[in-house]
Amino acid sequence: MRKSKLNISVGFKDHEGKIRFLFRVLNYGKSSDELKFSFNKSRDYRKIIHTDDNKNYPFESIIRNYAELSYHKDGTLMWKYSELFEGDKSIINNPHGEGSRRTPLANIGIWETIFMSNIIRYNDCSISSDSNIEVIEDKGDIFNGEPFEYHVFLGNIRYQTPPNNQTGELVYRINDITYKLDMIIWVRKSSFYGEPFMIGNKNAINNNNRIKICEPKLQIEDGSVQIDLRILINTKWAENIVNDKMKLNVDKLKRLPPMTKFCKSYLKDNPYLNQLIELIGFNKGFSVSVFYDGVNLNHKMTAILDKDEKGEFIGIGSNPPD
Repeated sequence: MRKSKLNISVGFKDHEGKIRFLFRVLNYGKSSDELKFSFNKSRDYRKIIHTDDNKNYPFESIIRNYAELSYHKDGTLMWKYSELFEGDKSIINNPHGEGSRRTPLANIGIWETIFMSNIIRYNDCSISSDSNIEVIEDKGDIFNGEPFEYHVFLGNIRYQTPPNNQTGELVYRINDITYKLDMIIWVRKSSFYGEPFMIGNKNAINNNNRIKICEPKLQIEDGSVQIDLRILINTKWAENIVNDKMKLNVDKLKRLPPMTKFCKSYLKDNPYLNQLIELIGFNKGFSVSVFYDGVNLNHKMTAILDKDEKGEFIGIGSNPPD
């Protein structure tokens, strides 16, 4: 187990044998683990371009010379963009919306995706001579000068590395990112060469390397949405279903009378549940296949998306009588 705080760079060896920088990860918590990712080196000359999905590139973009993404122990994820010119203000932004939180770091279990990046322009990945760098190497079919993408996941140290048997991709693991978590980086070839946009009446393409926040994907199997109850944050539970340490009473859960409300969880505290809005829609009942800490409980329940004065929420309860 790691005995000191982590501070390393992650890079890759390109087709010319050059080691290029991807990102730095720093464990900076004083009394507990917190993580910070930075995507250019020590405020170098390259610029970070941030454009929200609903904004117009490049006219509504944030352009800064440094950016970092911090993952706090309570699950808050924050972008920070430094000032570019004198008089500018640093911008701090929660990509999920003010007050929203992801899974607290200590509660992450099975591999949870955090962010992904498309690399199109190798020259924008600084050549690195860092002595403390984890170098990802391939067999010549990924880092060959063509675009690739990488996805960063965090997971409890007890989980095995996911199998990887496909050509054109690889999985690279870094242990002891925190005292409980390891990190895996899934790299694969990509066909993404940039994002089209218009300048006046002319077509153009933004082929800058990009970074996007990712959400844990909700799976649907046999018509039921798979939800792991362990990762629901700030949830109101039925009495005695969980104890003060969030330990689930599985037997009591399975013996609930029909149509019994089981839990209520606000989407602002669980932003990955926003996927349900597009998948299901509001005021529609749907089936949930419940998991706990990555284990399938082989038990289905009924859920609904709704809104109240505090915001959007998911309510889960036992099934109607047969």
